[in-house]
Amino acid sequence: MLKNYFGVILYYLLPSHLSYNLLNEDDKSIIDKANFNHNNYRDDYFDPKKYQGGKSWYSNTNEKKSDYRGYQNIIDDVLKSNPKNILEVGFGSGYYTKNLIYNNSTEYYCGIDINHNFVKFMKNIFLNEKINQKINYNLIQGDISKINKDNKRFDLIIFISSFHHIFHRKHVFEILYDISSENVQILMIEPSNYFPRIAKVIIKGITKYFKKNSWSNINNLSTHHFISVGEIKSYTEGKFKIIKTNFIKQSNFAIKYLFLIKKINKFFFYKFFSSEISILLKKNN
Repeated sequence: MLKNYFGVILYYLLPSHLSYNLLNEDDKSIIDKANFNHNNYRDDYFDPKKYQGGKSWYSNTNEKKSDYRGYQNIIDDVLKSNPKNILEVGFGSGYYTKNLIYNNSTEYYCGIDINHNFVKFMKNIFLNEKINQKINYNLIQGDISKINKDNKRFDLIIFISSFHHIFHRKHVFEILYDISSENVQILMIEPSNYFPRIAKVIIKGITKYFKKNSWSNINNLSTHHFISVGEIKSYTEGKFKIIKTNFIKQSNFAIKYLFLIKKINKFFFYKFFSSEISILLKKNN
């Protein structure tokens, strides 16, 4: 699929759960390698101090004005259930991690990130902040398969702009079921795969990807498949249910020029012209 221009464009355009089934083992190996390189060696991933313009644990003052991504209210809602054991997948530079650690009910925090620089960065923070005197914790370098299934069951599992970096997503959901408590909440806040994303891929496909040195460059083939409600539903297989969705940050183009669609059908407008989405899941017991 990844050996020609049209296959690469199809890989980008199709939702991840559909494109995955069209890839052969060589394709999957290429994407795995590209994913690792992208998530470790991009400039702001290689140096955590550059991530998101310097946003990190230290720049989160727990004030609304410092909530630079606008996710704080969503995170506060899931923390109202008083989770004791929390797993954060892809903690990055720890901006929102700080809220999970200093949540009153938290007793154990496990953070996992594929990027060894972020792990090192966070380990130094936890040592300096003496987090071990507040809670038990574990920081792991790798993917979610590194979680010990025989260890604790998590009450809250959170992905903040990290699930779209993951390639083998169905396998992730199999692991989530094994490591979660009966009353688990799983929160994903991710870029969404609706009209703005699709339009961007088509435009890039015409202006950039058609060149062989672009579509054949392994570094351009990392996952970065944004998510949709339909895709997440395809992974649940009756084991989880979506209990809440929130469509965030509609595109500037849609807000400026497509206001009539909003007047006709607000749900359609907010969903299909969103650039981000939050999805909250629970176990089907």
